[in-house]
Amino acid sequence: MALTYEAVVEKIRRADTFWQKNYDFVDWNGGAHPAFWDKAAYHTGNMEVYKLLGDKDLLQYTIDWANFCNWKGNDSDADPSEWFWEYNQTQGSSAVIFGDWEICFQVYIDLYNAGIDGATIDRVMYVINNQIAKDVDNYWWWADALYMVMPVFTKIYKMTGDEKYLDALYKYFRYAKELMYDGKGGIPTSADGYTTTACLKEGAGYSDPEDYKNLFFRDANFVYPLKPNPGHEKEKNFWARGNGWVFAGLCKVLADMPATYKHYDEFLTTYKEMAPAIAACQLKDSDGNGFWTQSMLQNYPVGNNNNPYGYETSGTAFFTYGFFWGINNGILDKDEYLDTALSGWKYLSEVALHEDGKVGYVQYIGSNATEAMSYDTTQNFGVGAFLLAGCEAARYIKNNE
Repeated sequence: MALTYEAVVEKIRRADTFWQKNYDFVDWNGGAHPAFWDKAAYHTGNMEVYKLLGDKDLLQYTIDWANFCNWKGNDSDADPSEWFWEYNQTQGSSAVIFGDWEICFQVYIDLYNAGIDGATIDRVMYVINNQIAKDVDNYWWWADALYMVMPVFTKIYKMTGDEKYLDALYKYFRYAKELMYDGKGGIPTSADGYTTTACLKEGAGYSDPEDYKNLFFRDANFVYPLKPNPGHEKEKNFWARGNGWVFAGLCKVLADMPATYKHYDEFLTTYKEMAPAIAACQLKDSDGNGFWTQSMLQNYPVGNNNNPYGYETSGTAFFTYGFFWGINNGILDKDEYLDTALSGWKYLSEVALHEDGKVGYVQYIGSNATEAMSYDTTQNFGVGAFLLAGCEAARYIKNNE
């Protein structure tokens, strides 16, 4: 597929401009506060656009959002001893260290480092320093959190040079792996194999070393054989966007973590184990557009909402970003993975992207494969993932011109 840097950038701009012109960051999707995860995830993509293009007009949307959020996530004034990390989307609740409230910290740190007037990370540092002071390892109990919060820790390390942030990151990552990762070093093969406070939900199974899939279950409630998809009761159920969050999060961590860090190899190994497992699940339509369905091993669901192939954009975008990033940084073999990355971008830019800039086929907020979405279904986090993928595709082209 012949690509030019200019053509990819045009599509990045088209998608980003459409979103900013048509969706107000305060009102979009209702419900949760603008600092909550779905809205903040878009801004992680927009920050990547700024890093690539230096476009201050596109950046202003994110600056306005950060100012509206007062450079905070959950703004509770509760004592840190009362903070908790279970699901709660209510602004002002004590769920200050629930990861969905912390993804915004990535963006605030990037804006601060970019020298934006008024940018502050005072709340970021207050929250994270109180979080790591707790003798807790089970903050990240769902796969999404590995994108939402892991990069916050490496960004803070990069600013401070203090390895205590990397050590905390590793402690929480180990718990998440033992809870959800179907691979070596993940869910143990027996009850006495845990080294963290992770444990199985009742009815779930331990890992089978002969049948590792090297993918993450969405959370402990999905560990096989729990919550199978209809008609697929004897198959493991791996959610594409959930694994997309993890794969993309690992890219961000590896970008900022020094290779000399004592646990660097575990993050790298997890990323490199996931890459072939993810690539093997990619499908192509009759025009050679590469994509992933919502349930990765089952190609499920398909045929709903005039979506005959089961296209899903958010997972596909995160994976495409992850493959281009690995190639661009010399971690993944170009000969092995370039077709996966290019065909993923072909789907994103020629199928998911509308002529007017809308990004379609994005699965609604959820935790599992649901009905396949329509061409017109968009979401803020899906646009953010599209922007990440486009920026890495553009870098690949620029590096190889």
